[in-house]
Amino acid sequence: MKLAIYMSVVLAIGCQSGPPCPAAAPPSRRSAPSSVPTSDAPRQAPTPPLAYVITPVLNESPRLDVQVTTRQPIHRWRAPLADASALTAQDQAGDIRTTIKNGQLTLERPPKPPLTLRYSVRPTGKQPDRFTLDVGKTWFGGAQVLATPLSDAPTETTIELPSKAFGELARSTSSFAQSDRQTMTLTATALQRSMFVVGQIGIGSLVGPEGKDYASWLGYTAFDPRSALAEVAAFRSGARQYFGQLVMRPMTVLTLVSQRSTFDVERIPQSIVVRLGMAQPWSAPLRLAVAHQTLKEWIGGELFMAAEPPERAVWFNEGFARHLAWRLLAEFGLITASEAARAIENLIGVALTGDGAGLAAAQLPARAPKTAAAELTARGALYAALLDADLKRSKTSTDNAKQRGVSEVLRQLFRHVRKNPGPISAELFASTVRTALGTADSRWETVVNQGSVPSLAPTLDACLQSRTTSYAVFGLGYTTDSQNKITNVRKGGPAERAGVKPGDVVTKSVYEPGNADRRVVLTTTRAGTQRVFQYKPVTSTVRGPGATLRKGVDETKCFGRR
Repeated sequence: MKLAIYMSVVLAIGCQSGPPCPAAAPPSRRSAPSSVPTSDAPRQAPTPPLAYVITPVLNESPRLDVQVTTRQPIHRWRAPLADASALTAQDQAGDIRTTIKNGQLTLERPPKPPLTLRYSVRPTGKQPDRFTLDVGKTWFGGAQVLATPLSDAPTETTIELPSKAFGELARSTSSFAQSDRQTMTLTATALQRSMFVVGQIGIGSLVGPEGKDYASWLGYTAFDPRSALAEVAAFRSGARQYFGQLVMRPMTVLTLVSQRSTFDVERIPQSIVVRLGMAQPWSAPLRLAVAHQTLKEWIGGELFMAAEPPERAVWFNEGFARHLAWRLLAEFGLITASEAARAIENLIGVALTGDGAGLAAAQLPARAPKTAAAELTARGALYAALLDADLKRSKTSTDNAKQRGVSEVLRQLFRHVRKNPGPISAELFASTVRTALGTADSRWETVVNQGSVPSLAPTLDACLQSRTTSYAVFGLGYTTDSQNKITNVRKGGPAERAGVKPGDVVTKSVYEPGNADRRVVLTTTRAGTQRVFQYKPVTSTVRGPGATLRKGVDETKCFGRR
């Protein structure tokens, strides 16, 4: 599909289609008072309160030399997680002794600004997705390289990273800007979660009335990142209409290509990081993952639920974003009805076959830590779909809820947070649902808390029909001890069928936790000989509800597209 199709879809979405909240008032556009220079001499920019200079040293033992200068009396810092060495600290009074303990860097005495920290960091090889350093492929996260203040107060910050050290054609980009020198007002948390990329990077931008969308990519895949940028920008503009916003902050999609068999999409401040392999197509699952993270600008971002522990709010912050991602992609024509049906069944599969299947939501983080987030996301997304159908069909629902469904609940919640900024509570959500539904809601208890998945027939588009299908249960089929030695192989399980035996020592294991469709690539040693096993991690199957395309339907007319 062409960009013109995407934009025509976006422009067709208006407030009359029932956005969840009224349009926000436009920001003030007062222009700053002009300044008149008193001489022709160039003015030197003032030193910002916090400044980083990152210098690469690319030899047989590559490292980054980091200099941090601050005009603030900061004597406690978060230490970078990478291998930091040669640390020194100096202020107006001279050298200051430092200690690093439990990830915190402490100065021996309160500094007399300006304070300068100098240290070096090297990638450890343990986090290649977070820190890779060489001439052709370099990226690193803020937590791995930047010492940041313990205080999270917004601070004007400059970061310099000379790209030419990586080659004449190299560029620097980050989750904040596409340049070697970047000045922004940031919190320490935003710096810790940032991402920086250097090399022969491709860059692109799209500027519309509502905001700016950027993309940077290092390496090429089976699709052109420029076409993906156009699609993400169009989707984001449509989402802006849905959530009732006139303007959006700039957002960047950072695409990092490496030797991997699957993809990973992560939301960080002002950006989305997409990590994938060279053969990865711009497929429906990848579109869905990117759309999910895009929507976290609003769900899980502007509108988010607080709980203790935080994992207990994943069903809303992640689950509702996931539901809206596949629903809006289908309505905008960016995935087909068949792909939407597969997205629904993927959610059901996670809910029915995860380690926490049958457990109460509060038990998942402790008893199924590896899959808890995915399972709570799936439960929340399925609950949102069922709640949407209940609101539209219930005789007791308000008129607005009958028309808008779950969008009416979001509309009321957005209205609340725009008047009272801050997190919402589970109690506020429940009372808002009860008011819109006109009666008590029983879906949360059965779907989110208990993990039960009833028939989804009421939630499906007219192009889809419900069915009963089988879902594969994920399992590696073996267990290891603290030395990575395989101590038990499940009899008749996938690992045994592949040839894995007790006593094998695992040297490398590549798989996607919870995904029984993705093959495991297991490398072991046995009697000094290396062996490689590949198999699907399926231990059993369970039956459950599903969705499929009706025969003879025109998929271009599904999900309200006529």
